[in-house]
Amino acid sequence: MIKIALVELGHIKHRVDIDKIIQWKSDIFEISATHSIPNLPDGKLAWQHFSDSDLSFVKSDASAKMTIAITAYALDDDYFARRLDDSIIVLSLDHIGDILHQNDIPIENFLLKCIYEYCLIRLLHGSIPPSTNELRDILHDETRSCIFDICGIKEDIVYSSSTPQICDACQTKIAKKQLPKDTISLIIKELRKIKQPLYYRLESIIKRHPFASLLVTFFAGLLLEIIGSAAYELFRLLLF
Repeated sequence: MIKIALVELGHIKHRVDIDKIIQWKSDIFEISATHSIPNLPDGKLAWQHFSDSDLSFVKSDASAKMTIAITAYALDDDYFARRLDDSIIVLSLDHIGDILHQNDIPIENFLLKCIYEYCLIRLLHGSIPPSTNELRDILHDETRSCIFDICGIKEDIVYSSSTPQICDACQTKIAKKQLPKDTISLIIKELRKIKQPLYYRLESIIKRHPFASLLVTFFAGLLLEIIGSAAYELFRLLLF
C-alpha cells in the first residue's frame, strides 16, 4: 500500500472533490494526509506560471511515500505534471480543468488516473524518476486511453481520464518486469471504477447511437403505456 499526501496549492478555480479522492477504496494506495498552501509566491517566469525551482517550497510529507500537489497554475514547458524529485509530483489544472469540464469529465477522474500512473511507476522503479527519458520504456506518444499516454496535446487527456486503462502494449512490458502478477490485474480492476457520471455516459451513448436510442425510447414509451393501461383496468376491476 502506497501512502500519498495531497497538497492543494493556492486557489483552484475548478471544483475539486478532494473527499472523493480521500475516500476512494484501493488496495494500491491510500491518502494518508492532506494539506493546503493558500498563499503562493509569485512565479519567476510569469504570474500564475511556475518553474520547477519556483516550486521548491513544496516539501515531501514524512508520513507518505509520495506527495502529490495540485495547482491551477501553469508549469514548466506547459506540462500538466512535473516531477520535482523522487517523491514529489505537481499536477497542473491549467487548461486541463477547462478541457475536462467541457467534456463532462470530473477532475477527480484525472487526479485518480495520475495517482495510479505514478503508483505503478513507483512500483516498477522503486521511486519516481526525475526525467521522462527514464520512463520511455513505458510512456508513449500515441494516445490509447492509457494512463501512460504522454498527451502532448492537452485535449487528448479526455481519453485517459474518461475511461482510463492500461493498454495491451504496456501490460506486455509490465509483465516482463519484477512485479507481482496480481498487482497489474488489481490496478486494471480499480481503473474500471473510474467513470463519467451515469447521466453523461447515457448522453454519450445517445449521441453515438441516435437511431437505436430513438427505437429504445419509442418501445419504452409503448411498454409504459401498455403497463399503465393494464394497471388502470386492474384498478377499475378491483373497485367496481
